Amino acid sequence: MKKIIKTLAATALIALVLANATMVFARDYHVTNNGMGFNYDWKRYAAFNGGTCEMQYGFNTFAVNEDFCYAGMKYCQAYLTNGSGTHRGKAALYSNWSTIEWTHSGSYIVYGVTY
Repeated sequence: MKKIIKTLAATALIALVLANATMVFARDYHVTNNGMGFNYDWKRYAAFNGGTCEMQYGFNTFAVNEDFCYAGMKYCQAYLTNGSGTHRGKAALYSNWSTIEWTHSGSYIVYGVTY
């Protein structure tokens, strides 16, 4: 029975990794728009992981209304969840920044980084 459970767990893990083109991370840090509106540009900063990592996030209206999240640390991946789903930036494997910018949708936005 233990062997079957281990085999199923390993198979599920492999399927999850292969089905998802993102890295597997151990931690997550996220914030929300916390009542900030979407009628004007705004940007906020957050430090996490003992102050060694930073995240910039917000909303801008420069070319189109867009939500954005920039995560500053190596081996991380920025993401945001808005009314059109969850969107992930490229993992920061060879640089110190992972960025995602996506057309704004909805009134409750989650900005985050997995690392």
